[in-house]
Amino acid sequence: MSNLIKKLKFYLVLPQIEDYVAGECVRVLYSNMTMLLINTSIITALTLYVFWGTVGNEFLLAWGVGMFAVIMMRMMLVFVYTHIKPSDKESFRWGSYFAATSFISGWIWCAGIILFWDPSTLLQKTYLVLVLLGTAAGSMSLTSIWSPGYYLFILPMLTTLVACLFLQGSTEWIGMGILGTAYSISLLRLGLNNFENFIKTLRLQSENVELIDKLREQKDRAEHAARAKTQFLASASHDLRQPVHALALFADALSHEVTTPKGQNLMTNLSRSVESIDELLTSLLDISKLDAGTVKVNAIDIELNPIFQKVINEFSAEAEKKGLTLRVRETCLTVHSDPVLLGNIVRNLVSNALRYTKQGGILVGCRSHKGEASIEIWDTGLGIPEAEREKIFAEFYQLNNPERDRGKGLGLGLAICQRTCELLHHRIEVYSRPRRGSVFKVKTQLCKLKVSGETAVRPVQQVVLENPLILVVDDEINILNAMDAVLSTWGCEVITAGSGKEAIEKITHHAERRPDLIICDYRLREGETGTEVISKLHEEMNQQIPAIIMTGDTAPDSIRQTQASGHALLHKPVKPMELQKTIQDLIGASRSA
Repeated sequence: MSNLIKKLKFYLVLPQIEDYVAGECVRVLYSNMTMLLINTSIITALTLYVFWGTVGNEFLLAWGVGMFAVIMMRMMLVFVYTHIKPSDKESFRWGSYFAATSFISGWIWCAGIILFWDPSTLLQKTYLVLVLLGTAAGSMSLTSIWSPGYYLFILPMLTTLVACLFLQGSTEWIGMGILGTAYSISLLRLGLNNFENFIKTLRLQSENVELIDKLREQKDRAEHAARAKTQFLASASHDLRQPVHALALFADALSHEVTTPKGQNLMTNLSRSVESIDELLTSLLDISKLDAGTVKVNAIDIELNPIFQKVINEFSAEAEKKGLTLRVRETCLTVHSDPVLLGNIVRNLVSNALRYTKQGGILVGCRSHKGEASIEIWDTGLGIPEAEREKIFAEFYQLNNPERDRGKGLGLGLAICQRTCELLHHRIEVYSRPRRGSVFKVKTQLCKLKVSGETAVRPVQQVVLENPLILVVDDEINILNAMDAVLSTWGCEVITAGSGKEAIEKITHHAERRPDLIICDYRLREGETGTEVISKLHEEMNQQIPAIIMTGDTAPDSIRQTQASGHALLHKPVKPMELQKTIQDLIGASRSA
């Protein structure tokens, strides 16, 4: 009981709860007010009808006028509150208005109890008891969410009712008084609990909103960081690719001029260094292409054995150099996948196994189970601690490479494998025992039909070119010089230009012969793009000349736009042999058309 009194004092005074809590309490209170006013009006009218003629009508009318006056005051409060929509900071004031009308209503009911209580009329007293207890219960469900208004209404009303019951003197009425007291205490407790629970609910909702806002903010930050990373990689990759591309072309042109054994040895080392840089930049490009969603999947039914043999042939020399055995377990299984992308996955996993295996060897094979193929790459390497197995698929994350030795890779191979598997709807799993080795498994759909070996890739017969005229457009003077040098050694006639305008001027002065091919950088000065330049050249010459767009830009949007142009696309740094083959294919196809 003492605890109830302490709580009652606490919530009757209503300490400084948060503004947003008070604001929501008052909003719900005023939304409930319409129902409260309807109920009060009905009960008041019914009471006037029941007691008309049994007490002095003038006193009864005065009581009724007082009740309806309070009802009108509350109607005005609801009307004004609904139209001005006060802020949370003003909620205490509007709650006080309600509490004041509750206090007046409670004392009018007290006066009614004294006025209507007739000891000789059992039926009217019973009616009064039922109405007052029902009114108190209904008020609890509608108004206890603002405790001062609730308590200021029911405390004087119920106290007066219980006192009248005890004053009857008989055992029956004293018993009714005891029951009324217990009922009143229960209503007070329920009102306190309702108010406390409502406040707790509001605070929990507010905390949830704050958590959601924080999560949204963190998500926005993560997305911003991802975009910033992509933009950084695109910008850095583009700036690096330009000189590396020129370096590769100069190295190829220079190789035709160097004849001494010592010079050839230096050229070999130079070419290997360029290839190493190209490998790192290609990994960055692969990540950007996966981010951009520009990697197209061409899934077909393919035999696994040719893919395994091709990868083994590619890495056998490296394995032999390291003293490792590299074996493939022959298989006749066929899967549904993209042969190029699946080959890249197997290639990355074998390369990763070779990098982290010091002794023993690597085994490549495939098992089938319940309609699923499990492509497996086993190694006897260092193994992966259990705590690190999820981290190894993160970008730039490497085990046992704190010094960031580029000879151990860039830390993108497994990230590329995982994203490619997601693109192909394959699963990649890893099992490992530290110092014993690891196994990477790629799970994919198993095909029942066996595919003939004709699906193997046939070498494309190169077309011999006879002095083709090639127009090269690039805003980097070093690349123009390098392209001129390497194309000239291939027997091509070259026109170089630094912009679209300059290219149009040069082909105008070269009117006796149209270019056989256009090679254009994607990102030029002053916002000009390669696709725009090629379109202008086609319009100027009134002829659709085959074109190659060369770019070092890895931004996802740029990749999408470039691929959408329909022109051949080569990413800097371009390997000379790849460039030569693309030129031969395009010019050969154009001359055959």
